[in-house]
Amino acid sequence: MTYDTYRNAVADTALPVDEVVNRLNDSKAQHKLIWIDACRTQKDKTGNIPGFRPQDASGLMVLFSSAVGSPSYEDDELQAGIFSHYLLKGLTGAGGQTTDQDGWRMGRCCGP
Repeated sequence: MTYDTYRNAVADTALPVDEVVNRLNDSKAQHKLIWIDACRTQKDKTGNIPGFRPQDASGLMVLFSSAVGSPSYEDDELQAGIFSHYLLKGLTGAGGQTTDQDGWRMGRCCGP
């Protein structure tokens, strides 16, 4: 469910994961990045995304804000999920250090 999904009208206001997956599968882009800033406290603890088949995901990176069985957090002051807020800051260069100890650069997942 998206942040603006109404619990009493889920079918009309949520964004189905299979719709997102279908659009990604239809994309001709060589590199695709999706981040999911959502709780993963559902009863299915497998970590699977409905409709998503990893074997068909060449060139796709999925970033989750939480581990399977864990919550994701929002901040009223930020008016966003904490994960998304800091991920966007890092992607736009506000993070300072752009490589980890092994020299891996975040931008490598998103382009050349």
